[in-house]
Amino acid sequence: MKSNKKVCIVLIALIIASTLALGAMPLLAMAQTKTLTDSSGKASISIPSDSDAIIPEGAQFSVTDIPQSEMSDQIYGDIAKAVYGAPTILAYCDASLSFDGAPVSLQGPVIVTVTVSADVTNFERIYFVTIDNDGKVTAHPTGINEDGTVYYMPESISRFAVVGIGEGVNEGPSAGTIVGLIVGGAFIIAVAGLAFSWFVIYKKTWADLVAIFKKKR
Repeated sequence: MKSNKKVCIVLIALIIASTLALGAMPLLAMAQTKTLTDSSGKASISIPSDSDAIIPEGAQFSVTDIPQSEMSDQIYGDIAKAVYGAPTILAYCDASLSFDGAPVSLQGPVIVTVTVSADVTNFERIYFVTIDNDGKVTAHPTGINEDGTVYYMPESISRFAVVGIGEGVNEGPSAGTIVGLIVGGAFIIAVAGLAFSWFVIYKKTWADLVAIFKKKR
């Protein structure tokens, strides 16, 4: 009998513990921050629905602009190699995600969205490039939102740059197009001038013009 009572007590304790654990799960889920914006409003970080990343409630997301003059020639050269072109630096920033002063380990991909002052549609390609503590440069696939902000999906937060390749693609018509327009416009003006002279000044008709071509044959 005593052994049966012990078994019952153990079972009851397990049931209570399981119930408490299940009850705590929604609380843990609620304790995760889904979207976090830095104090300047320049950037935000969010968790995709299919990611295992965790941003604890109360975490601090910080993005600070770095003067481009502080970018070393080595880093610029490494960025050029990573993106296969001469990059235009649209943003150069330090970024951090911390909780109680300690860096947060994301444990999965997040979405980092950044606002840049340049018109990103004026470039052939846009890249997010991260620079880790060892100076290693990595280019990431980058997306562009309808509002012109750009985003990428890292699994850790570090210094980054937003760069554009092929500047000026939407600034206006090409030189060839401009020349074509000029030549076409000049031709139209010339034809209009001849027509005005023939029909208005000399008061000729289409029949007169046709007769001239018939005589030449």
